[in-house]
Amino acid sequence: MNVFKIRIFPVTQGKIFSYKKYKKRKLAGQVRQSTRRAIQSEKITIRQPLIDVKDYIDQAILEGDRLKLQAEQYLA
Repeated sequence: MNVFKIRIFPVTQGKIFSYKKYKKRKLAGQVRQSTRRAIQSEKITIRQPLIDVKDYIDQAILEGDRLKLQAEQYLA
């Protein structure tokens, strides 16, 4: 027997019903949030190869600009 058990809600039909309803709403919110996170994570993994290609192109352009500056300095 647990002597230290504390009841947060009084044992009445309305309070128990509202507690269960709140618990279901909270669970539904958690499910929606986890679904949203899973979709966002999937979008990121799908886009990652495109982001890598974009970064590679940016690096190639920067390297071309660097070589152009070196050539201008050499010719000047």
